[in-house]
Amino acid sequence: MAANTHLIGDKETNNWFKACIGLNVTKEGLTNFLCAELQKVHTVVGRSCGNCPIENLIQCPTNPYCNKRKRNYCPFHKSQKPQPCPICDNVKHNIILQHRYGGPSWRNTRAEKWALNYWEIGKCYLPPDGYSSISSVQESDCNGVISIMLNCLHFQTCLSPLCLSPPPPDKQCPLEKVRQIGRDVRHTSDCKVTDADLQDYFKTLSTLLADPPCLQQDPSAIIACTRLSDLQNDRMSFEELGKLLKEVNQTLEEAKKTGKRFSKIAERTLSKHLQKLDATNQLGLIRLKKKTTVGEQRLHSKTKFGEHRLERKTQFGAQRIESSVQHGIERMQQAANKTAQADYERDVADFRRRLVEHYNDTSSNVPLSVLDQSLDKRITDIYATPKMHRFDIASDGKRVKKDIVLTYKDLFYTDDTKSNRRVYVQGEPGSGKSTFSAKLVHDWCDENRPSTAAPNKNASFDDVLIIQNFQFIFFLSLGESRGQTEVTHIIKQQIIDTMYSDEKRDVMYTLLLRIIETEICLVIRDGLDEWVAPDGSNLAEPSMAGFPKDKCAVLTTSRPWKLADERIKNSRIDILVEIEGISDSYTFSERVLRCILDKSKDLMTTAWEIESFIEERRLTWLSNSPMLYTLVICTWVDTMEEEEHLNGSSLCALYTTFLESLCKKANDTTGFFNDLNPPHVKCFSKTSYLRPIIQNVDVMSKAAFHILFSPEKEKSIVFNDQELSNYLTPSEQEFALKAGLISKRKNKRTLNSSISFIHKSMQEFLAAYHIALNAHLIDDVISGYLGRHSDAYLDISQVFIFLCGLNISAANKLSGIMNEQSCIMNEHNNINMIDMNKFSYEYDTFQSIIEAGYTEAVSNDQTGILLRLSHFDIDGNFDIDGNNLMVMNNIWRENKSNALALEIHVDDETDHAIHSSSTHSEPISQVEFDLSSCLNLKDLVLSGSGIHLQDSSSSVSSTLPVCIVLNSANPAKCADPPPLLPCIEWIELEDITCSSTWLRSLFSTLLTLEQNAVCELRKVSCQGTFILSATLSCLKKTLAYKSYPNLQECDVLWEVLHGLNIKSLSLDTSVINCADMMSQSLLSLTHLDTLSIKVGFDDSGLWQALRGLNIISLSLSGLYGGLSVDYTDSMSQSLSSLTHLDTLSIEVEDDSPFLWEALHGLNIISLSLSGLYGGFSVDYADSMSQSLSSLTHLDTLSIEVEDDSPGLWEALHGLNIKSLSLRGRYGKLNVNYADSISQSLLSLTHLDTLSIEVNDDSPGLWKALHGLNIKSLILSDRHGYLNVKHAETTAQSLSSLKQLEKLSIFLRTYIDIKLPQSLKYLNIYCVTLLPSELHELVGTLSACTRTVESKLEFGCASFNDARVKSIPPEEYISIQQELGTLNHVAVKRFRILHRRKNNFCEYDAASPWSVRGIGGVQDDKTDDDNVNDVAYKSFVTATADSISNGIINRIAMRLLITPSSNS
Repeated sequence: MAANTHLIGDKETNNWFKACIGLNVTKEGLTNFLCAELQKVHTVVGRSCGNCPIENLIQCPTNPYCNKRKRNYCPFHKSQKPQPCPICDNVKHNIILQHRYGGPSWRNTRAEKWALNYWEIGKCYLPPDGYSSISSVQESDCNGVISIMLNCLHFQTCLSPLCLSPPPPDKQCPLEKVRQIGRDVRHTSDCKVTDADLQDYFKTLSTLLADPPCLQQDPSAIIACTRLSDLQNDRMSFEELGKLLKEVNQTLEEAKKTGKRFSKIAERTLSKHLQKLDATNQLGLIRLKKKTTVGEQRLHSKTKFGEHRLERKTQFGAQRIESSVQHGIERMQQAANKTAQADYERDVADFRRRLVEHYNDTSSNVPLSVLDQSLDKRITDIYATPKMHRFDIASDGKRVKKDIVLTYKDLFYTDDTKSNRRVYVQGEPGSGKSTFSAKLVHDWCDENRPSTAAPNKNASFDDVLIIQNFQFIFFLSLGESRGQTEVTHIIKQQIIDTMYSDEKRDVMYTLLLRIIETEICLVIRDGLDEWVAPDGSNLAEPSMAGFPKDKCAVLTTSRPWKLADERIKNSRIDILVEIEGISDSYTFSERVLRCILDKSKDLMTTAWEIESFIEERRLTWLSNSPMLYTLVICTWVDTMEEEEHLNGSSLCALYTTFLESLCKKANDTTGFFNDLNPPHVKCFSKTSYLRPIIQNVDVMSKAAFHILFSPEKEKSIVFNDQELSNYLTPSEQEFALKAGLISKRKNKRTLNSSISFIHKSMQEFLAAYHIALNAHLIDDVISGYLGRHSDAYLDISQVFIFLCGLNISAANKLSGIMNEQSCIMNEHNNINMIDMNKFSYEYDTFQSIIEAGYTEAVSNDQTGILLRLSHFDIDGNFDIDGNNLMVMNNIWRENKSNALALEIHVDDETDHAIHSSSTHSEPISQVEFDLSSCLNLKDLVLSGSGIHLQDSSSSVSSTLPVCIVLNSANPAKCADPPPLLPCIEWIELEDITCSSTWLRSLFSTLLTLEQNAVCELRKVSCQGTFILSATLSCLKKTLAYKSYPNLQECDVLWEVLHGLNIKSLSLDTSVINCADMMSQSLLSLTHLDTLSIKVGFDDSGLWQALRGLNIISLSLSGLYGGLSVDYTDSMSQSLSSLTHLDTLSIEVEDDSPFLWEALHGLNIISLSLSGLYGGFSVDYADSMSQSLSSLTHLDTLSIEVEDDSPGLWEALHGLNIKSLSLRGRYGKLNVNYADSISQSLLSLTHLDTLSIEVNDDSPGLWKALHGLNIKSLILSDRHGYLNVKHAETTAQSLSSLKQLEKLSIFLRTYIDIKLPQSLKYLNIYCVTLLPSELHELVGTLSACTRTVESKLEFGCASFNDARVKSIPPEEYISIQQELGTLNHVAVKRFRILHRRKNNFCEYDAASPWSVRGIGGVQDDKTDDDNVNDVAYKSFVTATADSISNGIINRIAMRLLITPSSNS
């Protein structure tokens, strides 16, 4: 009997029953598959010795197994003591390696059975609780089966990628979805499932059971799929349905025994309807028996009457039963819902009350000073308004400081409407991020709580109603939960586990999960920079999984460098603000002093004295760090009776004072360093309390160093007793605790305590001190640390700055390693000044680190400062007193030979009286940057009216703040001067003034380079002449100058160019007004042989300037493509005077008799003609013919015409040229007059090289080429590649070229080419070429009767419906290897070129190609004649266009094929 799956009337409750059954069916379908794969896992991890229990293999204590409430008793280990066993330890290690998250469930398994029982191995991948008694897969539930498949990495090999994409724990992972179905069904509050959800459940389960690699063929999985389909479509028999429901009930009972939680309503519903099912079955049997008996007794008389009567009564009874059951269920469910809601509201209120109490205990009071953690005050008593600004993130990623933030509304809302759900607050260490977060929490807890604080007239963030909208605030310190990836788990660890006993924690965690889905919440993640993801995780921040976006806002605090992580996308930041300390330092001083100052002292006077001290010592920057500011105030107050309070402005001196003050608390014995007992570092020399306890300082610094540079980054800030015991004895720990250098907090869940230094900066100071005493650690430890972590050179910046003041020699060495790491990182990210036109965040940050280190070294009277920096960004416009210019100039002088980039921006408003640093006795008025020793400089940007450019020959002095010297070498004293700027690639000059000699020296320098260099000139003033915009490009005595359109040429240009060693010159200028200067300048270029000029229009001055030059090649064109010939006589006389000219290229506006008259009788060898926008119309065929015929030395002719015409072929008829190149307008020549072109080409009896670029393949083209006696042929069409549509005609035409020795052809796709037997060289370029076609081509070449050298270039792709489909280059490698085995084929080159991605991880036309060869192939030469091959140039261009962007790889091959008979 089918279609009986409607158990009760309510559709959604019936759906819930179906979902329960479906999960059991799925588990049964996966059982055999899981058993088979776990046996394979057993083989991989190995077999144990069979004797060791799990307790022997786990150290004591180990979280979360050991919970020693009694000192000498561990409930997990009991009498077992951990004992090493190499065999079992290896199995254990392999089990961990196979676990996705590295945390097997050891409580579940019995290690003694690892030798024989694969299931005991599998139990390690089950959830941690409730499965220890499960003895087989069959006894487990669906949740257990899915957990094994998720947690064990082996199943990645036997499941399709779709099953694990996206990877766990992503909720969109199909396996995670299956597990979530089980959770939803078990934890239902109303035992209902909608039709849509049920269909989704069945689809998800069926998809898993039909997974292609293994399950699709598994018999059990196939049967389970069928049963799911029957269940879904109501085709399951009543008997089978009853059996499955009982299995569901049995699973429920077993799960209850193992501690799993089901909703009470789910248990009652399942039990009640299971009873109903049994009753219905029994009722059916009774009915059947009665009907049979009555039928036998009354067979002849009352059969029909009895049956009808019995049927009516039975139906009526069944209806009453079902109605009663349904009404009962509804009443029970309504009552349960009301009770559950009331319980929930009561639990929420209690949880909120406890949370407020928790925050009042932990967050409302803050230590007044880190010197004394016990001296805490109400946060409202000492809290000062923070200096906070909002940052806008521009479209290019640049972060721009905007308006100040003064209210919570500014923080959590934009434009009064849009709420900011992801708020990021950044700030440097000690700037007040955590205090601001604590104040926010305090305001939420009680906005009306009375405060003992002094009245604040300028109170900010007083709009507490904004944050009162949050029903809950979860304040989390991420530094205390390193390695935790889920925020929900962190809340449980830091809040629930602190507020509740063990028995209530799980229940409250369940309540938490409901709260975050229901209530409006704010999560404060404090200290993101102190959080570290676990090994193997690529998370940049803890996951907010489980928090609905419409219910939850997140406020994250961090240091700026952490938020520069590329994994934190700009799109995920709703608002970014920065705390820059306190807005009013004087008021802050008053508030702190009010808490600590003796009443006998005058508060106002003391505050003024502290303020004066900070200004005199130039410590006003301390307002950016309230933590350090408070330390100064407290130290001042503690030492008020002493003659000298604080000394110097150096960080090392300040932290030495802090260190001494702390150590004095543990040992107040005095002792001094002297000549007999000198201090290890200079800043200790004047201390009074450090010498007696210097050994304690040494061991503490060692601990600080090794913990800070721990391989496990998550333990570098917060650590435990065991880790600290590696470096400190108990007595040394006691000293550190008494001094307050470290703080210890008890951890409820473990015996170990949570320990940290008083502040990270103090730990960094001590670590730097240890490095200063042990410089070898830079190579032994720090170098490896920097290599392991990509951004570590930023993370250790404060250590480096301290080291500069303690040991400059060690700091010099460390700066070199950090600089190298910075360059590697930016090179990896493709960041440079040319692409970005500005420094990257990493470059700018690293420079500020070096600058701060230099200042610290100077403040500590260090000598021999040689800090390394390769990228300089100097902005004097924000440098009011010139200190930045001075410091960076000092650093530059020691780095100029290794500097890679220099960018300087200085306006003349910058203070000319630049203050010197302490290394100079008197102020100087100007800083000088000498470029003569910059042997590695690649990028140079100079901007601003405050820069004076000067070369060695210039005697002009300047009062501008910055002087740039190009060459300081004295030629008379230097016989072999070093090259100037030999590596320069980019120069940008803007808004500056220079002399013509400086500009000339620059041009002369660039002409000597072996690489191409570009120089941008914008708003440059040179000796009264203003260059608005021009671009200069130089390479190996080749110079190209292009000015801004519609501007006349710069007269100083000719002065600068005069006499330079230029072989090739290209000038692009609109108007020529200085013909005489131009002529003199060009005549002075004695080495000039190639000249290209583009002007706005024909000008007699142009021809006057060109007259009598000794150039060999001349190219002339107009500004917009065509040059109008208006001065025929001048042009003719000028061209005739060029006696050495052999190559002439002219781009004219249109055909005219004046042009042919001007060209008549020239002695040129090569002529190239083109018209406006590419081609010109042949309107004067006779004049053209006469002119060309008069060129008796002409052997190379290139013509680009507007269209095919009889006049063109008439003009070409009978010429004695050897090489002819023909193309039409926009690169397309329509062959319309095949007979004319054929006759014309046949008349060129000396022609041996022909290059034609046509509009499209046509029979007329091949007819025109038929039978020519040419030796070289190059073919392409308007797209670059030739799309052959007439293959037979093509083959006939090519085979008719009996003298053809070289063929270059660029094809869209490969065709079978019939090659003439005379062929010696074949160059074929294809946009796409299949591996099979490569085989075919080699076969065609092998059929030649003479040796053929072939160059093949093709894209590894195919065209599929006009779209490019990539082919892996490995498919071609096997062909190359096969060719290598043939005697008649020699593979001279096999290169794979890969298109590299640009900065935005996309491929485009500008993406460069990286080259790699294949082993075993001897590359014949690195350069060849491809550069002169028109077809090859077209190929390179075409593979870079938008149509071919799908081509990621291309291959270059060189083959030498010898006929088989000769091999």
